[in-house]
Amino acid sequence: MNSFPKTLPSVSDAPEAELPDARDLPFPAARGLIGVLTDPSFNDSFPGRSLRVFSDLRGGLYLGFFLDEVLSAVTVAPEQAEPDSFFFLESPFTCPPVITRHVPDVLLEFPAPPKDGAFPPDTAAKLCFRRGLPRDFAARILSALDSFPQDIPPALPRESDLSSEALHLFPDYQSFRDTVLRAQEKMRQGKFHKVVLSRRAEIILKTAPNPPDLLRDLIFRRLAQEPCGTYFYACLAGPEDSLFVSFSPETLLQSRGREFRTEALAGSCPPGQGSFLLRDAKNIQENSIVAEEIKERLTELALSLRIGPLTLKPLDYIEHLKTPISGLLKEGAAPLEVSRKLHPTPAVLGFPREPTLSFLRDEGLLPESLYAGLGGCIRTGASGDGDRLTLAVLLRSARIHSRGITLYGGAGILPASRPESEWRETGIKMKAAAEALGLSRDLISIIAALPAGTESGQLQTN
Repeated sequence: MNSFPKTLPSVSDAPEAELPDARDLPFPAARGLIGVLTDPSFNDSFPGRSLRVFSDLRGGLYLGFFLDEVLSAVTVAPEQAEPDSFFFLESPFTCPPVITRHVPDVLLEFPAPPKDGAFPPDTAAKLCFRRGLPRDFAARILSALDSFPQDIPPALPRESDLSSEALHLFPDYQSFRDTVLRAQEKMRQGKFHKVVLSRRAEIILKTAPNPPDLLRDLIFRRLAQEPCGTYFYACLAGPEDSLFVSFSPETLLQSRGREFRTEALAGSCPPGQGSFLLRDAKNIQENSIVAEEIKERLTELALSLRIGPLTLKPLDYIEHLKTPISGLLKEGAAPLEVSRKLHPTPAVLGFPREPTLSFLRDEGLLPESLYAGLGGCIRTGASGDGDRLTLAVLLRSARIHSRGITLYGGAGILPASRPESEWRETGIKMKAAAEALGLSRDLISIIAALPAGTESGQLQTN
């Protein structure tokens, strides 16, 4: 089977012609370039490098390669950037969020697939280079394109073995249950109305994973699938090539010029039970808390605001209640300012902010890594239509590291919540990342299951 080349030509092989800022690439060549940019033998030459990937709800995909992760973060505001500049946006879970802008040295952009899912034969990806990029690096990439085979398949065999050796759940069920009960006592005391509790599953693998290999596989699979109602965000960085991935269904903010949309995504049930969800008081209350808080925070920034009807967002493994919210920003209100105002919403933190933050901090349950943070992109206006921003909340996440894989999942706790139901829900939400990574179904079932001897949230003891 043909594959992509493992290395790029040397500088001496590079053409002397002037380098273009952008170039269209046939899909096979673009897939070959993905293979090179994610190949460890190539990346060994750039110890400080990082990669980011963002794919929107329609299926368009952006891959950014950064020669130096530290230097990739820029301080220039998007409104001060040149027209048609592209930035990746990223923030860990903080309140308010600290959103960094990263300008890629190499940007590979794939268009969203047509509604029928079939690309025309002449569809191309776009390859762009940062202005000021070292000429020898860009030239080596361009020189290599001619050597790529034209029949690279949509996906290549994965080299990583993800067989598990051990599983650790943090917190365990008893601790999780006790935290739910303490949170509900705080609610009875009027301290807060809702809090989001998350847990993680630490999976120790029999052999060390290969994060670049996994990232390449996930990108190829994303390009081959039809739009599935979720975002895909990934960041590969650090001396050990730690990889964070998210398959989130939640939009924090999408804007074009002054027009924007967001959503309250809260309340969930198993697939096929959406009609029950639309009548369930507990889940409707949970969604209403999120929608009202978003509305309140947008009031001072929006010239107009439209609150849509409560509806369903069905996914393969879960269904959510969704309240769509859209409007027009006031003159001078920047989308990033709006994003900082909105995040974290009650859908990922709770309500009100300060007491729920204090509770989670005391419990040692604040989200870690990029989980429950933000990921997306912004492109500055090139033709007078304003900046285009998309930011997703990084849920349904996993971190792949030298020891194994960590999965994350959370659930909103209200006075009517039952600990065993919330435990199962957090496990079900881990399913999205677990299945995408190819973990076994048995392992996924164990993560969501109640411990043996547990009934109605009570641990039985002899």
